[in-house]
Amino acid sequence: TFNVDKIAQVNGIWQMINYALAGGTDADWTNNGIPLDIVDNLTRGMSPTQVGDVMKFSAGYDNGTIDKYDTATNGVGIVFGKYGIIWFNADAFIKL
Repeated sequence: TFNVDKIAQVNGIWQMINYALAGGTDADWTNNGIPLDIVDNLTRGMSPTQVGDVMKFSAGYDNGTIDKYDTATNGVGIVFGKYGIIWFNADAFIKL
């Protein structure tokens, strides 16, 4: 599980960012934003997501393979279907 640190509608979809997974507070929405459509809110269920809520990847998005590596930034990229690639900090992601 991971917490919501930031929420915004970017690129036409609602997304969240977790700073640890994104590799810091300078996260980029296009590279590090996690669509709310692929996570379950464990704090509020179907109610609107808020900063601080606890999330987990939804069934069907909770497994897969690392599609790209960026050793210079310690990043791993995972393709989430129509949402494209999302980049994560490797150390934080492995703890999930």
